Amino acid sequence: MITEESFIKEVTKFHSISDKLSDQWQFHQPDDIVFQQTPWLSKRLTKLTQTETSDSPITLVPSEDICEIITQPSQYINGDYHIVFSHVYQVPSLFFNLSHSNGSKLKLDEVWELTRDRVGGIDKWSFITEDEHPILCIPYFCLHPCNTG
Repeated sequence: MITEESFIKEVTKFHSISDKLSDQWQFHQPDDIVFQQTPWLSKRLTKLTQTETSDSPITLVPSEDICEIITQPSQYINGDYHIVFSHVYQVPSLFFNLSHSNGSKLKLDEVWELTRDRVGGIDKWSFITEDEHPILCIPYFCLHPCNTG
């Protein structure tokens, strides 16, 4: 567990490093959204998936380069990632949404399938869930806070 003050200090440092690396994390001040009192981070990525004829590895590209991706025959998944402070668990929490190249949101089963090889023996119900985003108040997937502390 960490304090909210510590979270603010750490996300500020994280964002500073991200800027130096041109990693494209965006820092949101409390006044960006009504009633939000804690800063948070967000990032959008596009993940190319392998086509049936492609032997190339999956790569990540910034969402600004989406024009280049559309001209390629590969499918892609758009990701919207947010790091927010959980006041209940007192830890940073990762909230994210993923969508197919046609714009439709991935279902929870599809997200579990994408992460299956990376989480090992962790029970999928205690790892990734769908919950209301604490700032935007819309459904997002999240890593369960017990797994982020």
